Formats: sequence, structure tokens, C-alpha cells
Amino acid sequence: GSGKCIGMANKPGQSFGELCLLYDCPPPADCVSSGDPSETECMCEDGVSACSFWRIHKSTFRQILALRSMRRDVRLREALQKVDVLQELDVEYLKKIADALHARNAEKGEILFEE
Repeated sequence: GSGKCIGMANKPGQSFGELCLLYDCPPPADCVSSGDPSETECMCEDGVSACSFWRIHKSTFRQILALRSMRRDVRLREALQKVDVLQELDVEYLKKIADALHARNAEKGEILFEE
């Protein structure tokens, strides 16, 4: 690479490279450990290393995403089947409705719809 820093993952839970896994393209930069544990928010178990590095193969990453999507679809269909006016619809229609839904969380007392 050019040696130019284009980003850092120095906090617990941070990750990078997901787009390369999704779109099957090479990474846009090299990944280099700074070697300096003081640059991270938490110390590695050995007390010396600057980071713990985990690598996931693209097929495994895609399987995880597909499984997550399938589970979401099942949960949405099950929720839709509990709605009185939708109970007579067959599974294919429920799948289409579930695909069009955008789920989000709402705070207590939040207005969800106004006329």
C-alpha cells in the first residue's frame, strides 16, 4: 500500500472490510497493526499486543447474513399471521408483505401515525 492511514479500528467491537465481503472485491487498503497497546481502548489478554485480529471467510459471512435474513422473515411472517385481517392470506402473500416491511422500534408514548 501507500502507507497512508485511511481508518483505524481501535475500540472493542469495531470492524472493517464488510463491503469487500459483500461485493467480492479486494480490500482497498492494507491492514497493519500499530504494535502499540496504548493506541487501543482495551488491552489484549496477553497484555502486550495492540489488537486481536479475527478473519472471516466471505462464504461464511454470506451464510451468516442469509441465515439472519431468513430468521427475520420467519419472525415477521409469524407476527403478520397474528393480525386478524391478515389471517386469511396464504404464506406467499405474507412473504410479500414481510419483504416490504421496514421494522423499527418505538419509544413508549411515541406517536406512530397521525391523520
